[in-house]
Amino acid sequence: MIKVQRLHVRNFRGIRTFDFDLAGRNFAVAGRNGTGKSGVIDAIEFALTGTVSRLSGHGTRSVSVKAHAPHVDFANEPQSSFVTMVFTIPGLEGDISVTRSVKDATKPVLTPNSAEAKAALEWAGIHPEFALTRREIVSFILAEGKGRADVVQALLRLEKITKTRTLLQKIANADAKDAKAQETQLSVERVALQSVAGSPMASEDELRVEVDILRTELDLPPLSGQMTRLNIVQGVEKRDSQTGPSAYRAQWLKDLDGLSSQLMSAGPGTLVTDIDTVIATASTMSSDTKLILNIQADSFLRDALDMFDGEHCPACGTEWDASDFRENVLSKRGESETAAASVRALGTRAVSLLPPLRQIYAVLAVVDRFKAMLPGAADLSRFAALEPDVKNLGVALAGVRGPEELGRLAVSAPLSLNLISDFEIEVRKLVEALPVQSDQDALRVRLHLIADRKESYDKAFGRFKTAQSLSTQSGNVFKLFDDSARDGLSAIYKKVQQLFARLYAIVNHDDEGDFSAALTPNGPALDMQVAFYDKGMHPPGAYHSEGHQDAMGLCLYLALMKHTLGASFTFAALDDVLMSIDSGHRGSVGKMLLEEFPETQFIITTHDEQWMRQMKSQGLVTKKNLIHFRDWNVDNGPVNWASYDPWTEVEAYVATGDVRGAAASLRSYLEYVSRELCENLDASVRYRSDGHNTLGELLPKTVSALRETLRKGKASANSWNKSDEIAKLDAWDTSILDAYQRSQVEEWPINAALHFNAWASFERVDFVTVVEAMRSLVEQFRCVDCLGFVSLTGNESGRTGLTCPCSTKHINLTTKPTLTGQANCGGGR
Repeated sequence: MIKVQRLHVRNFRGIRTFDFDLAGRNFAVAGRNGTGKSGVIDAIEFALTGTVSRLSGHGTRSVSVKAHAPHVDFANEPQSSFVTMVFTIPGLEGDISVTRSVKDATKPVLTPNSAEAKAALEWAGIHPEFALTRREIVSFILAEGKGRADVVQALLRLEKITKTRTLLQKIANADAKDAKAQETQLSVERVALQSVAGSPMASEDELRVEVDILRTELDLPPLSGQMTRLNIVQGVEKRDSQTGPSAYRAQWLKDLDGLSSQLMSAGPGTLVTDIDTVIATASTMSSDTKLILNIQADSFLRDALDMFDGEHCPACGTEWDASDFRENVLSKRGESETAAASVRALGTRAVSLLPPLRQIYAVLAVVDRFKAMLPGAADLSRFAALEPDVKNLGVALAGVRGPEELGRLAVSAPLSLNLISDFEIEVRKLVEALPVQSDQDALRVRLHLIADRKESYDKAFGRFKTAQSLSTQSGNVFKLFDDSARDGLSAIYKKVQQLFARLYAIVNHDDEGDFSAALTPNGPALDMQVAFYDKGMHPPGAYHSEGHQDAMGLCLYLALMKHTLGASFTFAALDDVLMSIDSGHRGSVGKMLLEEFPETQFIITTHDEQWMRQMKSQGLVTKKNLIHFRDWNVDNGPVNWASYDPWTEVEAYVATGDVRGAAASLRSYLEYVSRELCENLDASVRYRSDGHNTLGELLPKTVSALRETLRKGKASANSWNKSDEIAKLDAWDTSILDAYQRSQVEEWPINAALHFNAWASFERVDFVTVVEAMRSLVEQFRCVDCLGFVSLTGNESGRTGLTCPCSTKHINLTTKPTLTGQANCGGGR
């Protein structure tokens, strides 16, 4: 994979112009919500892939990369919106630069345009899973089985398995449907052949006997060879009297007798009543808006669970408690399941009515074939829709699965035995009006009909066997693939679940050190069970807290990436994924990332300042590889604390008479600086579980810590006999004390101004003295050359100095060692 060295973003998303120096190491972007952190992840993703995942997929129909990736002021200038990334490939010398503009997102500019550079970019394009968001964590853990399987298999690069399985299942279903249709048509041809043969045939031999009897009566030799159409009618010539409708009079009457017999067998109304009831039920259900919405909402509700970010409804943006949201959605899914179950029950009842209906249809279809050949067929026009209506009714009864099929059944024409009976009577009148043929002509016609219908039956039988064979083959192929995929996935999931459980146990070593998990493929779904202490295996959302679920999602993601990429897992972007994990376990997350993934460059965004500081204290990121966004505005984008000029902003407020605004800005900056200096100087600050110490708790401690450091510096200088250094430190200490005392006198207007306690009484001139006092105090901690703040060097077990980033301002804290216990040079034993 790659490691990112530098990133230049111009007019992209919420960023106007910003440069990031990642140096191929872990990198953190901190800042409260809305300061533009995620824009950094978007820029990295765009540079590598040309896409932005948050602008595609679920819930993003009205947004797109081309329209909404540019900064809002450059929406019509996509060529001005671009990202340049400089990256390296482990094991390959030299930097590679890629520049991609929104206008030509599919045409990145690579420098050098080498085969290795192209391969790296292509590789990144097919592995967009390097970026992880809180929404995707929820998909791993709380998604339903199919949704979880999709995201997990996408990470494993196994999404083709699901696509192939779906395709094979569609083919198997289509082949099964075709086999059923061919079976229905075969039954029609069988009825037609049985009617002309004179009796139901148990075998082809019985039909041969019937043919031989007819041929003997016509003074023809018995059938020789196979019972083909030509062999059956060999020696039988058609005369003119045998080609008109009257030639078929006797057979058509037999066909009508078969239809009449089926109508009598159907009974006076049981079948009709049952079908009418099913249609009426389908009509009622299809018009039940709530029931239909419940059925249709199931997939939407499943997606809602997948897309829920732990705070806001993915559909309307309403803020929810995570457990309440899931409970509400799962309740509605229960209603959907109840509605779907009622449709399935109706489908089962409908299918039970098919056998007698198909028998009626088979004989009706035979009669319907010849009605157009009858003189006076125009009088039968009112029966034109009868045969297709019965056929469509059978199709509708056979496939009741959802709202669409319910609607089809609801509008189906009911079965009318009376109408079919009227049809049979009217057709019989026309057939009986035909001239009666001679016995010999009737025998000849019958042989021709047997030959014709046998040929049609053989063709229908061939089509049925072909369809049946294809259905069996595709069904077997699907089953074989499904079984093999399940076995293969089970082996993969077993390896992943072991690593996942180990990573999670590291994060939660204090209470779930013996954690275990099970990932089990279930058709297209992936079931997930996790241990809850020693109380058995349960779904992850059953008992574990939201913070534990987030930890599971992160650990599962890392396990999947490690399994999929192995040594190529050198880069990952984690976008505010620890928002629900408590501060104690975040430290364990940092330890896990450092120990288990030492070769992976993590780019981490967070809105939590405490987690940011934990990352620094653990060494997960260095101070140089951390950007802390102070604010964001639409004109300038994110504002970095390190490059922020507070005094210009404060003075601008004062100049307009906005003392309250000036006080808020000044206090915000002083709190930030105090936190930084407390960390730089190892200041002892009162512990607060939320980490939100006040300015009154922080600022005095920074002053005390710096003065104590100066005292140690003077002690060190004294041990080395550096009197000039002592004088400098004395002067610095005096300056600090003077600035601090003046700030204490002037500090009270800040709080008063912020809390509306008579802030309106302050004049601009009054507040200027506040600004000057605070600025003077802050400058005591800063180098005049590099403008950086001083910080201690060495480690926590032993600080060796105090220095600024450019080392111009430097204090040695190491005292000169004393010589003790030396031997007497001139002494004897």
